[in-house]
Order: sequence, then C-alpha cells, then structure tokens
Amino acid sequence: MRKFVLLLLFSVLFIYWALQAQQYPGGGGPYPKNTATAGTTITNNNAVNLTNLLSVRSVDIPMGAWFTNGLETVGVNFTPANLLSVTNTGDGIVMSHTNGSAAITNIVRTRFSLPWDWDGGTVKVGIQSVVGASNSVLATNLVFAIRAVAISGGDNLTNLTFGALTRVTNNVGTNAWVVGQEGITTALTIGNTPTTSKGILWEIQRHGGDAGDTETNTPAFIAQVRVYYGTASLTNYPISSP
Repeated sequence: MRKFVLLLLFSVLFIYWALQAQQYPGGGGPYPKNTATAGTTITNNNAVNLTNLLSVRSVDIPMGAWFTNGLETVGVNFTPANLLSVTNTGDGIVMSHTNGSAAITNIVRTRFSLPWDWDGGTVKVGIQSVVGASNSVLATNLVFAIRAVAISGGDNLTNLTFGALTRVTNNVGTNAWVVGQEGITTALTIGNTPTTSKGILWEIQRHGGDAGDTETNTPAFIAQVRVYYGTASLTNYPISSP
C-alpha cells in the first residue's frame, strides 16, 4: 500500500512538472527566464524608451576641431588651435608651457555636440598627452581643467554660463613621443541645462603654473580627447522644422 501511494505521488509530481515545462519553457514558473537568442530584435516605437539598459559609450573629438579664440570675440577672424605633427600619428594640440607662474597658460575650445542617444546625464572627459623632448623628472604631469556649456536657440553667445571647472592631472611619458596615461575627469557639469537638442562648447585649459604641473619641455601636445557618456536608447527623431 505504501509503495502504491509513493508511486501515485511521484506520478502526480511528474505530470505537474511536465505541464510547467510546457507552459514556461524558460523555467522559473510564472516568471520565465529570458529565452531570447543572439540576433533577436526588440521592437520599439517612437513613444517608448528602453530603460535600465546600462550602456556607456565614448566619442573622440578630432584635434583639428579645436580653436583658440573665444566665441564672445565678435568679428575676430577664426583661429584654429596651434597644431603640430605628432610623428606619424597625425596632429596634436600644442599646450606648451615654459617656466613661469601664470595659472592658465593655454586655452582651446571646440563646438561639438554629443550623439543623439546621449541620456543627458554623466559625462567624463579623457585626455592623452605626449611631449617632444625627454624629461628628467620621473613623475611628469600636465594639469588640465575642463568646462563646458550647452548652446541652443535663443542663447546669447556673448554671455555664456559655463559649468564648473573640472581638473585632471595627465601623466606623460618621460621619453619623447611616448604616450602618457589617459587622465579622466570626474563627472563634468555642463552649464545651461544640456540636452540632446543643444550643441556643446568645450574648453580645455592647461594650468601650467599649478604645483602639480611639472612638465616644462616644449613642445607638449594633447594627442587625444575622448568624451564618455551614457545612452538613453532612444528611437525618436528630432522634431522637424516647419
């Protein structure tokens, strides 16, 4: 009798398991696992954002896009940043500093909008530098400060409100033309309520008079500027003008 009861109980449990497996092939009962395979398309529409999808991307700002004069200088001829050849890798922005006490020794700017899928949140800036002569100091650094401001329709270009300066120390190699470590800022605050529909003016300052800036050889270059940002997984286009 006991064997019959156990056999009956086992049969009932087996039938229940088989029904569950048929109804929920991914397992997990009424909360099935995601059974999507590689290449599966997620269908979306213009009214829906895909949330909670962690995605951080980066974009390089070309060296040739930087300039030296401020946007507030109306009527002044456009002045590209001072660029020189960095061996066989292209051009670099000259940010040299001879011995002196000036707090800010070089300033360059660029207008560069972030991609449309930017989530409007955290932005970090990474800078790589290189020098054209050997350094005798083992720990050789360039001190930079970065700030940015969003620009949109209706903004007065003679009265822009930048976000706070964010400083970063960029380690460079002690030998000529040896690329240093990338110096990455903390989260950058972009002024004037940035959104994906606004352009962004970026500014990089070299604080050559800072005690932490120990590189005095010339030339010194910014070899790469990379912006790190989070995405919003948007599928909507901007609204067309009439």
